[in-house]
Amino acid sequence: MMDRSDVPIDAKAALARVPLGARRTTCPFHGDFEEQGFRFAGVKREIWSGCAQCRAAADRERVAEAQRDAQLRLERRRADALGQACIPARFRDRTFEAFTTDTAEQQRVFTAVRDFVEQFETNSAAGRGLILSGSPGTGKTHLAAAAMLKLLDQQRWVQYLTCMSLIRMIRETWRRDSDRTELEVLKLLGERIELLVIDEIGVQYGTDGEKTVLFEILDRRYSELRPTILITNQNKQGFQSFVGDRVFDRLRQTHDWVPFDWQSYRVQARKEEISMMTMNASRGDQ
Repeated sequence: MMDRSDVPIDAKAALARVPLGARRTTCPFHGDFEEQGFRFAGVKREIWSGCAQCRAAADRERVAEAQRDAQLRLERRRADALGQACIPARFRDRTFEAFTTDTAEQQRVFTAVRDFVEQFETNSAAGRGLILSGSPGTGKTHLAAAAMLKLLDQQRWVQYLTCMSLIRMIRETWRRDSDRTELEVLKLLGERIELLVIDEIGVQYGTDGEKTVLFEILDRRYSELRPTILITNQNKQGFQSFVGDRVFDRLRQTHDWVPFDWQSYRVQARKEEISMMTMNASRGDQ
């Protein structure tokens, strides 16, 4: 806004408003109305207030457009964050609401993961995490993805990696033409990401080199109080054997073991599909 105290006397006079009073006119949309007018002393052009209802409609449209733009920016940011999070496409729609809780055991693991997210501020401050253990197809990655999606909505920095891809990220820094150093990747995975989800732990060979990489990252996250969700098909003994005693000792202090002790959803779905096919075939023979 112009500070008129700095305007010369003649210019101030030119900027003075000269009221023109009121007049009746007609809006093509809202009919007859009364408007107020004025002009600046140094200008012949008249300025009239126009239709109040049209002005209000224009104001509403500007607000609506601003809201649409804000929503579009939010959706773009979420899409970018979702892409950076690397959640597999198959699991990008796996919400908590879509998880099956037909049994007490399923309700128990659902509650454990949901509560972890709802109390993420507290868990983050303490560096708490989860280990989701169970056979393939029991919903471990589903719930981990649901946790990530919920935290993405809170604009948290989350990242999904398989254990092998994590190890590969470190190994790729050893190439001479790598655009990142090993230290940069270790800082990213071990310190900066707010929630790191590591899937398929125990699928690899479990060599000393792989254990060293995993220990380095988890030890950094342990030291920096960064939450982690680990997903494995192993039981406790197999998991400890794969990650090594040093890693397991760290995790035992800060991570809750959440067992998924039921049959694979995929196996059950296949059984139901075969049963349906058998029923349809028997009907056809009648």
